[in-house]
Amino acid sequence: MLELAKLLARSTSLPPVSGARRYTLTEVGSTLVPSGNDASYAAYVLQHHHQGDGASTGPEPFSHANGRVPAYAYYGEDQEANAPM
Repeated sequence: MLELAKLLARSTSLPPVSGARRYTLTEVGSTLVPSGNDASYAAYVLQHHHQGDGASTGPEPFSHANGRVPAYAYYGEDQEANAPM
């Protein structure tokens, strides 16, 4: 979201008479909001923003907590969890 804040900061303009702030988006930033029939990438960006930050360097949290076994393998072998299925 820091990138979006930078885009907004660069394109801020003040009208000469009213003194109220107007915010506009650059061409890149305008893909993050829906306008008419255009699609928005905002949900995708929010869902996947963590992938590029490098914060996760190890296994997924579930497998880390359960002896390095992925969730599907863990529950696939659990008869009690599979009974309702």
